[in-house]
Amino acid sequence: MQNSNSGSLLGSILLGIGIGTVIGILYAPDKGSKTRQKLSSKGEDLMNGANDGYNRVADGARSVVNKVTDGAKSIYNEVADSAKSAYNEVAQDGKAAYNTASHEVKKDANNIKDRVKEVVDNRHQ
Repeated sequence: MQNSNSGSLLGSILLGIGIGTVIGILYAPDKGSKTRQKLSSKGEDLMNGANDGYNRVADGARSVVNKVTDGAKSIYNEVADSAKSAYNEVAQDGKAAYNTASHEVKKDANNIKDRVKEVVDNRHQ
């Protein structure tokens, strides 16, 4: 709906410019060649103004896109750094748990071995 209102407004503005131009030509006190030159000059001025406006809007849009892109990159880097830190912490905790469990298993295995040897030695006596 907003687009049709914008289009309608733009159409009305262009219609007004066209009607004003025709009325200006009809009531112009200057010669036709001079009037055409003035119209051409005004048309160029309007086009230059429109181009300037377009460039300002495009520059503003580029600026917004760059800011959003930079913000997204910053957030991505923060999340990636946090994920890396969490991974490293979990990896260290996992290694520590493995080393503790491995030590306990070896200790228990040695205890069992010693106990079995003790039982075997006692049977042979």
